[in-house]
Amino acid sequence: MLSNILLTAAFAAGLTNALPQATGAPKASSTRTATTTAAAAAGNPFAGKDFYANPYYSSEVHTLAMPSLPASLKPAASAVAKVGSFVWMDTRAKVPTMDTYLADIKAKNTAGAKLMGTFVVYDLPDRDCAALASNGELKIDEDGANKYKTEYIDKIAAIIKKYPDVKINLAIEPDCKYSIPLLHFTYMPK
Repeated sequence: MLSNILLTAAFAAGLTNALPQATGAPKASSTRTATTTAAAAAGNPFAGKDFYANPYYSSEVHTLAMPSLPASLKPAASAVAKVGSFVWMDTRAKVPTMDTYLADIKAKNTAGAKLMGTFVVYDLPDRDCAALASNGELKIDEDGANKYKTEYIDKIAAIIKKYPDVKINLAIEPDCKYSIPLLHFTYMPK
C-alpha cells in the first residue's frame, strides 16, 4: 500500500518529469531552448555537467572541519569544500533550499558554467519501518502520506517546474527499496 501511495504522489505531482532525461547529440547551434516534455531516461544523466558545490556543505567544511586541522591540511580541505555533491532533502523544511540552489545554478550556468542540480528526495513517511535507524519526520498514522504529497512532493515539483533550463537529477527515497518490502514485517500501527 505504501508503495502505491508513493508512486501515486510522485505521478500526481508531476515529479516523474524531473527524473534524469536522455541527452541527445550536441547541436551545431549555440542557442538552447527549454522544453517541458520528458523523454525516456537513457544514458548517463550526469554527462556533460558538473556537480554543484552547495554552500551549506562548503560552510560545514570551513567552519567545522578546517579549524581543527593542521595548516598543512587546510588547502586540501578547502579544495574538498568546492566538491559538488547531492543535497539531501530529508525534511520538509529543507525543500526551499532547492529553489535557492537552483537559482544559483541557473545564474552560474548563464555565466558559462555547466552545473546540474543533484538532490536526494528522502522524507518518506515511516521510512525506517520502526527500526529506529533513520526515522523520518512523517508518520502514516498522523496523516503522513497526505503531508508527504502536499507539503513535500508537490512543493519539490513546483520548484523543479520553475527551472526547465537547469539539468536536475534526483535520487528518490534511497532506503525505499529496503523499507517498503519490510513494511509489512516491522510497521505496526497503533
